[in-house]
Amino acid sequence: SHDFIECREGEWFFGKHRKKGRSPFRQVSETMHSLREQVARELPELGNVVFWSAVAFPFVDFTASSPEWHPWQVIDRKDLTRKGIAEHVTNILGKARRYLESNPSARWFCPRGNRPTPADCRRIAEVLRPNFEFFESPRSRARRREEEIRYYTEKQTHALDTMEWNPRVAFVGPAGTGKTMLAVEAARRAAARGRRVLLLCFNRLLGYWMQEQVGDLAPAVFSGTFHHFLLCLTDDHPPAGHDPQFWEKELPEQAVEVLLSEDKRIRYPGFELPFDDLIIDEAQDLLKPAFLDVLDLVLDGGLRYGRWLIFGDFVNQSIYTPGAAATWETLEERLAPYISGFPIFRLADNCRNTPRIASFVETAARLNPGYTSVLRPDRIEYHDPELHFWDDREEQQQILIRTLESLWKEGFRGDDIVLLSTRAGPQSAASRISTSPWKERLRPCDSKGTGYIRHCTIHAFKGLEAPVVIVTDLEEIASPDARTLFYVAASRALDYLIVLARKQVRIDLVDIVTGNKRFQ
Repeated sequence: SHDFIECREGEWFFGKHRKKGRSPFRQVSETMHSLREQVARELPELGNVVFWSAVAFPFVDFTASSPEWHPWQVIDRKDLTRKGIAEHVTNILGKARRYLESNPSARWFCPRGNRPTPADCRRIAEVLRPNFEFFESPRSRARRREEEIRYYTEKQTHALDTMEWNPRVAFVGPAGTGKTMLAVEAARRAAARGRRVLLLCFNRLLGYWMQEQVGDLAPAVFSGTFHHFLLCLTDDHPPAGHDPQFWEKELPEQAVEVLLSEDKRIRYPGFELPFDDLIIDEAQDLLKPAFLDVLDLVLDGGLRYGRWLIFGDFVNQSIYTPGAAATWETLEERLAPYISGFPIFRLADNCRNTPRIASFVETAARLNPGYTSVLRPDRIEYHDPELHFWDDREEQQQILIRTLESLWKEGFRGDDIVLLSTRAGPQSAASRISTSPWKERLRPCDSKGTGYIRHCTIHAFKGLEAPVVIVTDLEEIASPDARTLFYVAASRALDYLIVLARKQVRIDLVDIVTGNKRFQ
């Protein structure tokens, strides 16, 4: 594989540094005879099978000749541009047989013999390449993955560097472009400058994760969900049950009343108002008039003159407002009552998913705009996304159990795997598992403890990620809202994406991928 080769007085030199080495023809001949002897020992009846050797020089044109080799034992650059390597190997074996047939000293060779047969070839392969399986340890795989993702995510910090001198910036981009990590990094940078920072998101599980990431920065950084922040402001408690009216209207109004009645600077448990910097992740879910009124009051200088950074996917991840496909224009419209004109920085490089998952997500979700590039390299051990289709829920349960068994055999463990469903609670496939040991290995995503396979709704897991994501209970993908939800779920997978869908979804996926006009 060197781009420079020289043979001088029987000595070989390779590469630009002219490193001395053995004759490649002699090396490969010795290896060939060693393999032939191994086969003859274990399969004596195949001792007369023809073994031969050749040397490939893929980067140079090799024209030298020597009694040490036959010209047809050489494959060089010009040869490889004309034919594939398999055809060259076949030709070399054919010429070797003709050479042996014409050589009186090769009395052992029988030109009319029909060996090796296909069955013989399989037996020889077993001798030379016995079946074996080795798995990378879960700890090693996790460490390698974390280092790789950290490296490529850190490359995204150029966005913060580029916009450093702008006090107000919106960072927009699809899933996997590092928005959440950039929000956390921005909070760290602001805290290092002695500023008081409010770091907010929408999703509860993401809020817990962000609190863990910046917990060491308290009280300089107050982090959590927007609604948790409102509860702290109002000293209120959420009502029993699910009451959207309370979260969407009543609680924000209470917060505004409290803020208007208080002094400009007041201490609350865990933070002091006003904040010097406001940083919002999942901004597509938080830029609502009632919410913006609160944020305008807690930021020094308000939204018009204060320092804020917002991160969001305003085109593809508005899953909490069904049917309301947001755009970058609606981002500016939502903020228009508070500020006119602010820079928008587009994040377009995927630093989360493998190239295979990123490509699948782009195609299946009809992502527009898509990724400019995928930073993580493709590796031979990476998996293609898997699709399994079911007729009824019982069949889905069977597929799910088989999938978990396969993952366990491959070396994955509970902390690697998350099951995401379109259905909540007991209606999800994960909740209906009653087979041991899997029912004992499953826990909801918000439960404590480590080592368990986690499960929750797609909505609840938005903003987070996992090495292995299994999407269950997918019953349709034809509607825009269903495609958006599927996009959110599929883009959570770091290494391995598995989808369990009703058989009708197969037809819709084919139409989406092929560009059927009903999806244009």
